[in-house]
Amino acid sequence: MTDATRFDETDTTLIPAGEGQYGTVDDGLRQDPAAPQRPSLRETVKGDLSAAREQARQRAIAARQAVVEDPLRSAFTALGIGVIIGMMLRR
Repeated sequence: MTDATRFDETDTTLIPAGEGQYGTVDDGLRQDPAAPQRPSLRETVKGDLSAAREQARQRAIAARQAVVEDPLRSAFTALGIGVIIGMMLRR
């Protein structure tokens, strides 16, 4: 892109530099002053990790409760999965 044109993100058309909704723009970049600030990548990742930890914690609690409520079924399920994995690894 040259200095004479810039990319307008709202409607994906090229418009001449200096003409725009927010006045003149020298470097071809424009920010909406009313737009809220986006969280940084680090903050986003921390939030996602926190949510993943909480979801894993809830699933672990549910798994423990299932074992306590029906231990025989849990043992046979684990045995069956072990047999299937053993048969797959043997081949």
